[in-house]
Amino acid sequence: MSITVPITVPITALGVIRATELVQTTRNALAERHDHTTRTVSVEVGQGAPTLSHNSNEDEPPRQPRVVDLQV
Repeated sequence: MSITVPITVPITALGVIRATELVQTTRNALAERHDHTTRTVSVEVGQGAPTLSHNSNEDEPPRQPRVVDLQV
């Protein structure tokens, strides 16, 4: 059993449109739950890039999830 640890990436790595969409979606989800306190939330934004192996017959190792920490 392997443990997958997420990699925290800066929100600037997502681009302006994707970052704005992510912040608004997160704020809306919290507002729907009537949660109006300021908090830091980790949001998964996808998987990391696959690693290259010298032997194409090898199984590819699992990718690490990427997260962005948002203060909303």
